[in-house]
Amino acid sequence: MFSFFVLVAVDYEYFKPAERAILTLSSPDYMRDNLQALKDLTISAIPVRASPYHPQTQPRILLRTRGQRGRSEAARRGVLVGCGPSAGVTNDGRTVVFGGLSSRSSSESWLEDLLANFQIARSDKGDPQIVRLPL
Repeated sequence: MFSFFVLVAVDYEYFKPAERAILTLSSPDYMRDNLQALKDLTISAIPVRASPYHPQTQPRILLRTRGQRGRSEAARRGVLVGCGPSAGVTNDGRTVVFGGLSSRSSSESWLEDLLANFQIARSDKGDPQIVRLPL
């Protein structure tokens, strides 16, 4: 029996792709058959290695990451580290991470000005939804 994948997520380490994808099956009962089916798979002449996924640590449940306030609080607590499936961010592919920016600025307004030509998500109050993560 072959099961369809329910979810495919890129695995990240500190917001950088780790060259792995995590496929979530509709049932763990199909794991063995799916691993067998993926055994000889190649993509662009690169062999695919498939194995059960066992995270190094249990992913933290982010209770306050909904909305701008929740994401900001999670960033201050050090919960948003960008590791695991989809970098631990639920966003349906609408989040962008910038790295290497100056840490001297105390405000995100300069980044908002830099991205003025793009549609930045805004809160109900009209504030841009930009979160700065501590180093």
